[in-house]
Amino acid sequence: MDSYPNFSEKEKIFTVKYAVNYWLGKNVDPKKLILGIPLYGRTFTLATSNDSIHAPTIGHGGRSGPFTRTDGILGYNEICRILSQGWIVHRDPIEMIPYAVHADQWLGFDDAESIKTKLSFLIAKQLGGAMLWSIDTDDFGGYCGQGKFPLTRMISKQLNKVDGPDPKIDVYHYHRSSTDSTYATKTSPTTLPSTKNHPELTMSPAKFQCKRFGFFADPLDPRIFHQCLRKKSGKWKDYNFRCSVGTHFDERFHVCVGD
Repeated sequence: MDSYPNFSEKEKIFTVKYAVNYWLGKNVDPKKLILGIPLYGRTFTLATSNDSIHAPTIGHGGRSGPFTRTDGILGYNEICRILSQGWIVHRDPIEMIPYAVHADQWLGFDDAESIKTKLSFLIAKQLGGAMLWSIDTDDFGGYCGQGKFPLTRMISKQLNKVDGPDPKIDVYHYHRSSTDSTYATKTSPTTLPSTKNHPELTMSPAKFQCKRFGFFADPLDPRIFHQCLRKKSGKWKDYNFRCSVGTHFDERFHVCVGD
């Protein structure tokens, strides 16, 4: 959020406050500025026993998680599950974000408290809104006892002033679900907006049938992909989308990529 006093001018440009104030200083309409909020964390492998917020690393990302499967990145749905497994959580008073350390692994991320700080800044500056990256790394299955999409729901309530209490979230008291079998049975679909620059809802090809939970490429059209969710009745629900022109769905990374 903010920078340390000893940061160089080059280092200061990588903070939220600097970036927003820079554009506002150029007389940009604040309603045209959308503040990005990450629903993921960045991990590093430490080079020494120093575990401070600016601890030296070996120059390589931390170990990958089961969902993101990428060294150096963990989704919030992975973070909220591992914090109860021996990680020590700190909160930096200047940058106003949490970070966690476990053995040689260092993790910087956003939680409910740090996101609320960013939203307060957004509202004070009268910005146009917030962008989340990305919904699929929020705790969409409610695995950590905070309900489904806890950060997304909290952000929506803060910005839209929806009546009712915020989801109960405590970064220091996460717990893991007792079994993994709940993953495919307790997920409710979220209606996604359709725009020209984002995947569009389309009719489901007759040849594809949902048989398990997840995202899948369509066997007939590479631009179409399916999200399979199990309803409370036990039946599968097929939500399908179309990638934009010139892209196709990559099952390895669950994103639309260039042809």
